[in-house]
Amino acid sequence: MKRSSAQDGRGGRAQTAKQRRRRKLASEARSVDRRLKAAVVPNFSGPVLGRANVVYELAERSRGTTHGGMGMVARLVKKLGLAKEVDSSVHLLALHKPYYESDHVLNVAYNALCGGRTLDDIELRRADQVFLDGIGAASLPDPTTAGDFCRRFDEASVMDLQEAVNRARLHVWAAQPASFFSKTAVIDADATVVPTGAEAKQGIDIGYNGIWGYSALMVSFANTAEPLYLALHGANRPSHEGVVPLYDRAICLCRQAGFADILLRGDTDFSLTTEFDRWDDDGVRFVFGYNAWAGMVSRAGAVPDELYHELVARAEEEIKTAPRTKPVNVKATSSGPGATRCCAKRPRTWSASPTGRPSASGTTVSSRSGRTCRSSGAKTCCSASTGTSFTSPTTGR
Repeated sequence: MKRSSAQDGRGGRAQTAKQRRRRKLASEARSVDRRLKAAVVPNFSGPVLGRANVVYELAERSRGTTHGGMGMVARLVKKLGLAKEVDSSVHLLALHKPYYESDHVLNVAYNALCGGRTLDDIELRRADQVFLDGIGAASLPDPTTAGDFCRRFDEASVMDLQEAVNRARLHVWAAQPASFFSKTAVIDADATVVPTGAEAKQGIDIGYNGIWGYSALMVSFANTAEPLYLALHGANRPSHEGVVPLYDRAICLCRQAGFADILLRGDTDFSLTTEFDRWDDDGVRFVFGYNAWAGMVSRAGAVPDELYHELVARAEEEIKTAPRTKPVNVKATSSGPGATRCCAKRPRTWSASPTGRPSASGTTVSSRSGRTCRSSGAKTCCSASTGTSFTSPTTGR
């Protein structure tokens, strides 16, 4: 079908505007480059900084804001349909006067994006007319109303909100090239203690390190470092508590997006052997840390030396220029008290992959064991590794 002349006109004007912006930005970049290059000359007139003689005036017609990029964020939210997804999933208000659930959610999110640390900082946004015009809103909920909205959430509605955000996330992933989905979808899980100074927070507890707060569990998409699911527990709870349903939700999300190969990762706390068979039957690969029980250590020690290979933790970066001369290692040449303890070189690790079967799993898996050697001066000590990682049998590596 042929496009109308009106559509062609709008498209042509938009294209011309984009080209004009690109030319202006490119011209500004060239101007900055010329200025910086011209400034690098012998200077006989004294220090460079502190010569400014600026006069500030209050403009009568021009207005500005420190958060000009929020207009683009608002356009992105509209394009992805995020507000519609939130309103279709989260139902906490009986009457919209005038704000919907998505308005409250975006109000809190925009406050954080603009550097707000508490809900009280929303008042700064409400008093900024240029900011309000930029996001296309006549007003924003005040901090008290925002706090009341947050207290309406329960565990189910929090999950509904996360699922709404992830449905909008699928639109972002769908715009990626085919190479994006040909890679392995790596799903990570980890938890950390988040402290709080509040005394009336529901669910807080004291952690193993004496800190009052929450154990914040995050399941993330490692390919792009996107958080997919979050959960809060008391600080004294195990870090893996509640992770299995979040792993399963993340697997479904990645498959819905179009990923064929999915890999789960986690440390020793997330090596849940009761789930290995189910994940393996579902075609999901996994790499988890595993505690070095006596059987694991003896199995690692029984592996012949020729089966071990040095484990490269990180590939060396290619240096495009001439390498710099390394300075003298002062610690390594020190002979004072404690020098042996402080000057130990980075341990070298050798890896092998014997097989084994976890007690709660019927599947034989590959366990990557290791030996670690530490050097200090002329003294070298080698020992079996203190950890083992379990790998699903479908990995082949």
